[in-house]
Amino acid sequence: MSGRVGPSMWFPDRPPTRTDISMIGVGVVLLLVNVPFHQPLSWRAIAVGFVAVLFVLGPGANTRLAASVGQWFREIGADGRMGVILLYCCAVVLLLVVVPIRLTFLPHAFIGGILANTLYAVAYVAWAKKGRGWRINQGTN
Repeated sequence: MSGRVGPSMWFPDRPPTRTDISMIGVGVVLLLVNVPFHQPLSWRAIAVGFVAVLFVLGPGANTRLAASVGQWFREIGADGRMGVILLYCCAVVLLLVVVPIRLTFLPHAFIGGILANTLYAVAYVAWAKKGRGWRINQGTN
C-alpha cells in the first residue's frame, strides 16, 4: 500500500510471470467448460461473482486486512494452508446444506468470478506491456 492512485495500484509491482499469463488460458478454458450453452444464464448471479472477484483482486487486495491475512497465510506454511483450504471447502459444503441457495446461482456466480479473474489477468499483462515496457520473454516463474 503505497498511496498510488490509478490502475497501477491494482497490479503487482513486478512484471507478469508465466503463471500470470497462464491464468488467461486457464480462465478461457474454465469459461468454455462451465458456460451452459443449452440453458439461459443468470446474469444477476454472473454480475455478483464478477463484482465480488474484481473487488477482491483490485481495491480489496490493497487493504491492511488483505495484507495481514496474506502475511498470516504465508507464515502458516504449506500444511497450514492446506488445512485452511480444506476447512474452507467443508464450510462451503455445510453452507450449501444449511442455507437454501438456488443451485443455478452458484455456477453462474462462478462463471462471473472466472470472467473477472481472466479479464484482470489480461488487463495486468496489457498494462505491464504498455506501461512498463515489459516483454513476455522477461517474465520468470
